[in-house]
Amino acid sequence: MEVPLSLIITFFAYMVFVLGIGIYAGKFTRSMESFFLAERKMGAVVTSISSVASSESGWLIMGFVGEAYILGLQAVWVAIGCLLGFIFNWFFFAQRLRRFSKKTGAITVPDVLEFGVNDTSHVIRYIAVCIIFILMFTYVAAQLTAAGKAFRGIFNLDYRIGVLVGAVVTIFYTTVGGFRAVSWTDVAQGLLMVFALVVMPILLLGKLGGVPSMFNQLRNEEAKTVFIFSGEIDGRWKTIRVDKELTVSFNPEWPEKLKDGKHENSTFFLQVKEDKCILVMLETNTAVLLNNNKIKEPEVTLKKGDIISWGDAIRISLEKVLKLEGKEDLVTLLGGRGGLTLLGFLLGMLGIGLGYPGAPHVITRYMAAKGESEIRRGRIIAMTWGVFAMFGAVFTGLACRCLFRTIEDPDTGLLVAGKALLHPVFAGLILAAVVSAIRSTADSQLLVASSSLVRDMYQQGMGKDVSDKILMRLSRISVLALGIAATILALTEARAIFWFVLFSWAGLGASFGPVLILSLYWKRLTKWGVIAGMCTGFTITIIWKLYIRGLLNNLYRLDIYELVPAFILAAVAAIIVSLCTQPHS
Repeated sequence: MEVPLSLIITFFAYMVFVLGIGIYAGKFTRSMESFFLAERKMGAVVTSISSVASSESGWLIMGFVGEAYILGLQAVWVAIGCLLGFIFNWFFFAQRLRRFSKKTGAITVPDVLEFGVNDTSHVIRYIAVCIIFILMFTYVAAQLTAAGKAFRGIFNLDYRIGVLVGAVVTIFYTTVGGFRAVSWTDVAQGLLMVFALVVMPILLLGKLGGVPSMFNQLRNEEAKTVFIFSGEIDGRWKTIRVDKELTVSFNPEWPEKLKDGKHENSTFFLQVKEDKCILVMLETNTAVLLNNNKIKEPEVTLKKGDIISWGDAIRISLEKVLKLEGKEDLVTLLGGRGGLTLLGFLLGMLGIGLGYPGAPHVITRYMAAKGESEIRRGRIIAMTWGVFAMFGAVFTGLACRCLFRTIEDPDTGLLVAGKALLHPVFAGLILAAVVSAIRSTADSQLLVASSSLVRDMYQQGMGKDVSDKILMRLSRISVLALGIAATILALTEARAIFWFVLFSWAGLGASFGPVLILSLYWKRLTKWGVIAGMCTGFTITIIWKLYIRGLLNNLYRLDIYELVPAFILAAVAAIIVSLCTQPHS
């Protein structure tokens, strides 16, 4: 499908606007504190909107819309969990953190933790830097990967061009303007995100005849398992959805459905049988490869990540396996769950909010606020933004389930709706909102990773007493170097990147959330308690994700998000070890 010129112009005009903000912000950036915290002069609007925009990112405007498409009204629990995280951060955490960081001169999260327990050995700082760097650097690469895929889906560009465009814009304004540029651009991007998530559900509900009519239509939707494939077919990137009602082949001249059990002129096709996707071979002597090995069986059950290739014409992979809810389960809050299944579901959904007090790219916004009055005013702005954005995403996903039943990928619901219902100029703004959401997290995480190197390792850890001019130069160089390294990693389109994304929010929340809260509320916390809390949170996150979560789900149908047990155990470890060790003076 041809992309309208006006849509392209609108989209790239917004990119130029963002670059202009970065250049302007660079005029005010003259010291390291200015580069990483904007000299603690951020107002209520910038503090609030930039913090929520950097935390929600592409998962809200794409992933959460897709979750509502899949789960129906049950997705509301995700919104509730996030809003509970907002409430804790803004009403019980932000003001204390801002006060402490101002008093001690803390610029980074490792600063706060080290200064709080007077750790002169810098062990806390080194451990915190390692955790931040591992999670943040790979997450930046993943955000750039998502930007590349978004560009490919929007403009049918080569994936690598999309990565490079997103990387150049993000790295440029972050390098030039630092924290001020990141915060200002995040405000623009946050406003664009909430605009998209307010306008689109209103338009979609208008098409459906209102909320009651939408719920009635949802009750008629069937539950099904959907398999999402994507890849190159005849030189073009395509996303293909396969479900129980559809058998898809990959040559446009091939029939889409079997006729009398025969499929002429074709070599293979895909079909869903008993919630499994089967690759059916019609000619076993042809050179169709599965994961680079020739297929010898007439039917092969596919699993997530499998790659099918046929010469130079076809190379596709099974990206997602989605179980779409149906009937009454789409319009109820619990979806017919009970017992341990319900417990795991609620803990997982509500537990998302535990990540907010431990996310460095979020809480540094509170440290940069001009004063405590900005925090108090920022609460109202942040909560208002959160309610509109979260519930807007839910209703967008629900409405898309009714209007776009055969959408290739539920995560693209907002994009599909924007192209279908809006004038190309406004559709361009919706597309800009999607890429902006991705970038609003990448820029913040890039800055946090850079501060770990320059502030935490070089200046504080190694004790280098150098001028602000040199520190500024090193800060910009580190942002540029880390950005280039993340771009190179993203260009490989490595699947391992997304493995890190799955637990990065949990890892950050569990590693830093408990010890930061205790630092601000409990004077008995010790150096070894902080170390125990960080190491326990990070380790349990990985172990639970890799081994325990799947085991509990298989044995007891108890699926608990790794952030919940990791957060609790990290807090327990920090308290017990602190009580067993000598407190600082």
